[in-house]
Amino acid sequence: MFESPTCNECASPAVWSPAAEPEHAHAKVRFALRNPSPAGRILQAMKQRPLTHASAAVSVVALCATLMPAPARAADDPRGQRGWFVAGGGGGVIGGAVDDAGRDTPSFFGTGGGFRFGEEVIPRLTLGLEFSGAGGSGDAFSAGIGGLFLQSTYRPGWGTEGLVFLLGTGVGGGSLTADDDGGPEGAGGGAIFQAGVSYELDFFGAPDEGVAFAPFVRWHFVPSTPDNEVQFSAFVVGLEVPYYAGR
Repeated sequence: MFESPTCNECASPAVWSPAAEPEHAHAKVRFALRNPSPAGRILQAMKQRPLTHASAAVSVVALCATLMPAPARAADDPRGQRGWFVAGGGGGVIGGAVDDAGRDTPSFFGTGGGFRFGEEVIPRLTLGLEFSGAGGSGDAFSAGIGGLFLQSTYRPGWGTEGLVFLLGTGVGGGSLTADDDGGPEGAGGGAIFQAGVSYELDFFGAPDEGVAFAPFVRWHFVPSTPDNEVQFSAFVVGLEVPYYAGR
């Protein structure tokens, strides 16, 4: 401890310690001289000994570093990891329709397929687009259905990560072409809907990462409108190959 001369303002000893900043003004000056800041120590060193060009440059850089504020750190992304996917596949189709006369058609059989892509927006939930179509033939007629879907998939994780549910809506339509006179015919379009379920078998890594093989069942539906009685309903049973990446 160091006892300074009596303070002129308060007529009391100005006692201070080098470890703590004093309260009296004249003692603060002594404290500042004995305990300079990092920038002050650099300036004192520069005055006490001659500097070469190299050491002067180093000193200036060190001084600037002490005076510059620390750069702000970017906030961590609260959304977590995200991934994107592409998928394509196909299978067999069984469906039915209503023609422009309001008559139910016999079932038609054929093939169908699609291609879709999208991105995970929150964990387990994806949004994407799908282009798909299907066609087949029945008793004296042929049919086709297809469209562009805004699609969402959800992976609930009910004891397994392979189960995936799918919903979609978009713009599409279908057509019926009669092979003989009197056969069903007509065309309709507008809104189109889909729903499905698949089970991803991942042989090459963790679920929702890399390539998988997914047996699926998907339903497509084109409803009739007040001005057109034609409607379509078709089930596609097949195999899809999704690829997940970007995690």
